[in-house]
Amino acid sequence: MPILFCLTDKMKRTQLIKSIKHNLSNLGVGIVVGFADLFPGISGGTVLFLTGKYNDVVYSINSIIRKITGNKEVSAKRIKYDLITTLLIGILISVFVFTKLASYLLENYASESKVFLISLMIIYSIKLLTELRKKAKFLVHLSSGLILGLFSIFIPNIGGSDPAFYIVILSGLLSFGFMILPGISGSSILLILGTYESTVNSVSEINIPYLLLFLLGGIIGFSTSIILIKAILDKYKDEFRIIISGLIVGASIGLLYDLPKNSYSDLSLYLIFIIGAISAWIIIKLASYFARNKNEQN
Repeated sequence: MPILFCLTDKMKRTQLIKSIKHNLSNLGVGIVVGFADLFPGISGGTVLFLTGKYNDVVYSINSIIRKITGNKEVSAKRIKYDLITTLLIGILISVFVFTKLASYLLENYASESKVFLISLMIIYSIKLLTELRKKAKFLVHLSSGLILGLFSIFIPNIGGSDPAFYIVILSGLLSFGFMILPGISGSSILLILGTYESTVNSVSEINIPYLLLFLLGGIIGFSTSIILIKAILDKYKDEFRIIISGLIVGASIGLLYDLPKNSYSDLSLYLIFIIGAISAWIIIKLASYFARNKNEQN
């Protein structure tokens, strides 16, 4: 009997250690997801995809939504609550830690920060487009996205330092809606809308009214996006990503056009753009490396 108890205790300890390691791993992924979605470039959805957690997250959240709306067919056993919880904690930790840095940079180095972020957006979108270039009607979808993006030059900035409540809700809806899609960063959408700086500052300063409105839009956008991914986007995902990537490139050009005119002669901004491009290239190479290692292990 003592031997049996010892074996049981050892199995429990082993299981507990395994569970802790698993949760810490998910927490780490959540922190990376939060960081990725805070800065334009690689999206949180891409991080989930590369770490092999994308399908579990999409299925679990879709099942939770169906369960909340009263669908009796959803089995609670199929929902990975531990994964969703630890990822969410990691994302929140990352967002509240790194928004301080982002807020400081935007406040003291506004043009430099925007040029760096725009560089990330352009390079990563181009990288995604090169992966999808052999898809049917690629040029048609790309042209549509580029034209839509370039139209942002003629559209007044709807953001600003104190955007209207409906703009805040729209920003949450669109950024959360896109953040789950691999290859498209939610923060890129905020930058295009002109609400990136106000959102970052609101998180940094814990502006409750702003964050509640943003979260309201985010919940609607995220829930809708999850449902659409399951129902529609799986069928047209590549076409959609081509159009949105083209839109981001076009809108990025528009954002560069909107910079103060005297900044065009500032050589340091061109250097920062190059540094951003190199940083994006490094991120892309690291992502490819981890994806390759994961495929080899499988």
